[in-house]
Amino acid sequence: MEDHTTDEEKFHSDNSIKSNFFQYYKNNSKTSNLTLQQRRETFLNAHKEKHSSAFDERRDLSELFEEYDCTSDETEGELMEVEKSPRRKKIRFRVSMSEWFTQIPDDLSDKWLVKFCPVGKRRLIISNMGKTKCFNKFGQKLFHFISSLPGGSRKYTKKGGLSVLDCIFNEKTNTFFILDMLVWNSVSFLDCEAELRHCWMRSRFLENPEEFTPYGKNSYTFKFLSEYPADIETIRSEMWLYETKNEVICDGLIFYHRESPYISGLNPLITWLKPFMLPEVLNIDVPQEYDKKRPSNYINLKSYLMNISEKRKRRSQMELMETEESPRN
Repeated sequence: MEDHTTDEEKFHSDNSIKSNFFQYYKNNSKTSNLTLQQRRETFLNAHKEKHSSAFDERRDLSELFEEYDCTSDETEGELMEVEKSPRRKKIRFRVSMSEWFTQIPDDLSDKWLVKFCPVGKRRLIISNMGKTKCFNKFGQKLFHFISSLPGGSRKYTKKGGLSVLDCIFNEKTNTFFILDMLVWNSVSFLDCEAELRHCWMRSRFLENPEEFTPYGKNSYTFKFLSEYPADIETIRSEMWLYETKNEVICDGLIFYHRESPYISGLNPLITWLKPFMLPEVLNIDVPQEYDKKRPSNYINLKSYLMNISEKRKRRSQMELMETEESPRN
């Protein structure tokens, strides 16, 4: 997925965003000795016991996505793509962020699904009260438009309520590719398993295609990203067939644990790989055009992630120095 942020921050976990289950999988004193597989199991068991996050405990779904005027301090250091306005709008809810695929799950073939993601930018789409609003992954409002989604225009306001979709926006094709469904027509799917969310969204897309077509001239198309069983042969086959089925180049693969709920922020039950990493991690050859996208200084995934960590540290240090030298302090 293309973005103005650095390549490594496009889709996977962002350390500035923490879910309500952060303590269950973050490498702290309680979990530092656990493997990634064990952390995932701990996370999933904790969710099943709690059965809902702090976000889900609210009765009114609209409160989860309520807008507020954010301050300059809240936007400092974040990607500023918001519409030009002295009062920037923001929501506290965040898209579910993945971890890097650093270990192959023992139950990859049986318990995981995979989606092939086109190049684009991560977006959260919220339709309600006759408007469809687009937010970036930090929760900042970018723009609004009218759509055919439930509640997305005045015409469909009476027919539908709040709907929230996790998407990838490809600017060249003016298309939102649907990754996940959080809410549909005021029915929450946040606490449902990923397999159910994807299955329900797919059936909705096939049975009611008119709800995903552009509404008027200044609107956008919505397309559903199909999910596949995450076994090696299926991944290999779909990777080689991708170009024949899609007009937008593949930016990466996102893996979902079938039982994963939708968590605002970091989620260890969602992982991410770039296509050029498939030969190394899963022993899957890729078309030459993807192999060429491997950075010239790339050695392996471990060193790649170490470089990312070092870059973040340097950036944080520079931001801290700039803050200390600011005339405001």
